[in-house]
Amino acid sequence: MPSRAPLIAAARAAGFRVIACFFPPDVPQALLRNAGRSGKARVPDQAIHGTAAKLVPPRSDEGFDAVYVVHGAPDGYSLEEIGD
Repeated sequence: MPSRAPLIAAARAAGFRVIACFFPPDVPQALLRNAGRSGKARVPDQAIHGTAAKLVPPRSDEGFDAVYVVHGAPDGYSLEEIGD
């Protein structure tokens, strides 16, 4: 996985606060949506599983000022701040 450090450093150098928002994949839901697609819009199920497996959640020890996990909820979304 490429390091996020250069992006974090560039944001800091520009004077920005660096916040990460992670959207955990809902693989079963993605598979259902994908099953409803056809042609080039549909990807192999393994592509969904493989991409989900490669995702690495951000961590505050990478240099983020805050890290949030964004969860889907019936009425929209909810945020959960994660610390060290």
